[in-house]
Amino acid sequence: MKSIFRNILLASVAVFAFSCNESEDLVTANALEGGLVEATSANLFYVVGNTGPYGMEFKLNQRSDIYVESIALYKTFVGSDVLQDVDGNDSLAPYTTNEVLHSTINITEKTNHYVTDSVTFDELIAGLTRSDNGAELPASDGDLQIGDSWTMTPVFTLSDGREVSPDYKINFSVSTQFAGSYEIVDIQYYRLGVYRDDQHGFFLGSTVDVTSVDATTYFIGELWPDWITGNQLYFTIDPADNSISYPLEYKGAAQLLNDEPLITCESSPNDLANVPCGSSNFAVADPGGADVLDMTYGYFTGGSGPREFYVKMVKR
Repeated sequence: MKSIFRNILLASVAVFAFSCNESEDLVTANALEGGLVEATSANLFYVVGNTGPYGMEFKLNQRSDIYVESIALYKTFVGSDVLQDVDGNDSLAPYTTNEVLHSTINITEKTNHYVTDSVTFDELIAGLTRSDNGAELPASDGDLQIGDSWTMTPVFTLSDGREVSPDYKINFSVSTQFAGSYEIVDIQYYRLGVYRDDQHGFFLGSTVDVTSVDATTYFIGELWPDWITGNQLYFTIDPADNSISYPLEYKGAAQLLNDEPLITCESSPNDLANVPCGSSNFAVADPGGADVLDMTYGYFTGGSGPREFYVKMVKR
């Protein structure tokens, strides 16, 4: 979906320049004089684990008398530190950075056309330092927080020598690939080594909501809503290879399923002998949005034995 951020100050097919000179009348004459530059999207997403490149596109509506000769893109960043109080509760403390030039797009055509630029993670962080302590930005995107963002501010140089800015900026918000709503497409459940098709917890066709906690951690808030209520599961997806793992403890508390200890293919492979430990626990990023989570885990009931689960989910 494309959203066009237009800077037309008059109902006219003519193009304009948004001047920085306060003595100029922006609502009348200048709206008819300059080059209109439209961003095909001003709200973009930086997905943790995908270092780019990410594209930016501009539509230029040129005039032969006054036209855009170049587009300079200046970047800055708003990040956040995770703070923890005495009770172990997290909060985010925002910080900002300096503003530096990312790139300059030189324009040679005087006719209407599109121009593009791109940026990678290394390019996004290059030259930016925190305003509070002068530190560089994290070298790994896994250290960013969900909701952090870069802002690109365009500045256009016109053929008459003016440097002008539009009333939009381009934002790259930090997000995660795998948050969203999923449908169960395959499931296996073994109780004490015996396959059961009467109680799967999740059922084929059920919808599961996966929520981002941070750049690599995810949360399922109601694991078996049609079977046993009150269960939740935290898991991580490694951006290097999209492998899934399950911390046995989260924020100092043991992960429990059905009030029993979580077991994983790493911690208790012998107790998960009937589900596909060797070929599971991975995520697949789909360019069309149909991401896949392939997960194997279970819990162990003392005095009884293991409950084993295999679940495959596709984002809808």
